[in-house]
Amino acid sequence: MQGEIGVDSEPGKGSTFWFEFPCEIARGPTLDEAGEAEAPEYGLRRILVAEDNRINQLVVTAILQRDGHHVDVVADGQEAVAAVLRAPYDLVLMDVQMPEMDGPSATRAIRKLPGSVVTIPIIAMTPNAMPGDRESYLAAGMNDYVGKPIDRVKLRQAIARAAGAASAGADEPEATTAPAVPSAASAEAAGRDFAALFAALDTAPAA
Repeated sequence: MQGEIGVDSEPGKGSTFWFEFPCEIARGPTLDEAGEAEAPEYGLRRILVAEDNRINQLVVTAILQRDGHHVDVVADGQEAVAAVLRAPYDLVLMDVQMPEMDGPSATRAIRKLPGSVVTIPIIAMTPNAMPGDRESYLAAGMNDYVGKPIDRVKLRQAIARAAGAASAGADEPEATTAPAVPSAASAEAAGRDFAALFAALDTAPAA
């Protein structure tokens, strides 16, 4: 190793020992190299986040958007049920404790909806990690859960499991075809037809 070493000493004052040698500036591993920011193996997803806490909303959204997902946020279970009827989400991250309607209740409501939305993967977000909690979430219709505070790696793992299960389910043949949900326009048109029919019956001469 090239370099110099020496000592400067002055009687009655003390000594200074020194050394010099050339070296390169070290570069620590980035998050990508450390394995915590690797790109997800599953495809990008449109994800609904149902969470009433503003800080948690921001944290989860930042994690998901950094991975390239499209994220929508609602603040309670009722809004979550309405949202999955409006848009074709690939996944729902559902807080367990929310006002108006909690996560398990919202999940049970979603599982009763008509059409393919009934099979949407739902992952619970909860600080509750007591024995039996996981079973109660699964019984409500949730597919998985992650603890709070949210860990990025564990969240990714849960999403990957849900994405894999959804892909496997999509490969299975459908046994039945769910009835289509009528749009607001078609429902209004049907109402006008019924009104016209009843009016005709009222004015028709008796037989």
